[in-house]
Amino acid sequence: MLSNNLKRIIILCVVTVYSFSINAQNKPLGDFDYFIMYSNWGFSAATISYLKPIISRNDITNITINTSKGAQISVKYHYHKEKEWSFNTGIIFTLLQPSKLLFTLKNQDVFKEEQRFFESSLKGKFYIQFPINAEIKKRLWENIYFNFNVGLTVFFINVPTNNINYTILDTTSNETKEVFSLNYNNGNRAHLTALFSIGTYIMFKNFMVQTNIVFDKTFENFWDGDYQFQNLLQSEPSSGTYNLKGDYFGFLLTVYFKRKGW
Repeated sequence: MLSNNLKRIIILCVVTVYSFSINAQNKPLGDFDYFIMYSNWGFSAATISYLKPIISRNDITNITINTSKGAQISVKYHYHKEKEWSFNTGIIFTLLQPSKLLFTLKNQDVFKEEQRFFESSLKGKFYIQFPINAEIKKRLWENIYFNFNVGLTVFFINVPTNNINYTILDTTSNETKEVFSLNYNNGNRAHLTALFSIGTYIMFKNFMVQTNIVFDKTFENFWDGDYQFQNLLQSEPSSGTYNLKGDYFGFLLTVYFKRKGW
């Protein structure tokens, strides 16, 4: 049989371990420990707006290309999201919608009034981005956190050569003449961009929402091109350049679902 002293030691050890267990369960969570309750995986959707292309001007007419819009869906994974500083990566699917090219010629350069106006669509593109970001968080209120992200993305975009032409009918000779052409091409290559975003986390009972304003800065143009006016009735031939950088602003919404057992 166990001695009384040994029994007292065993009982004391059991009580001590139990007390530590109770205290650990009742210990309040730190500012960022609440992030443990939610999955490391997030599912995102975004709307984006690209900055306008840069177009050199000429004395014949002003060319206008409207701002391209786009949409994104993505999946991201967080490392150490329960800490003030963390990292995230994932995959982003981006759709660049078609944009419109417009110009108006001078009255004296065309045969008919309706020949002055031109409108055409520039092709949209689909591409995939691979980001890696560092994130810092600060608690604002009980269930709301500020976040700031900075990082890099890599993507590959296929931009084949494209040509846009505008012809008018010469009513004196009954021949068709090309008065405008636009060519642009950037080949097939990888691009590197810098990504910045600022926003908030909002925690709910069964999920957490992250809302961010995003700016993506490219280091190389998406594509470059040149245009030319010719065969006009009075104006001399003229040419210029067209450049789409690929920079964009966006609004991002990400959802993280709560882990089982929390």
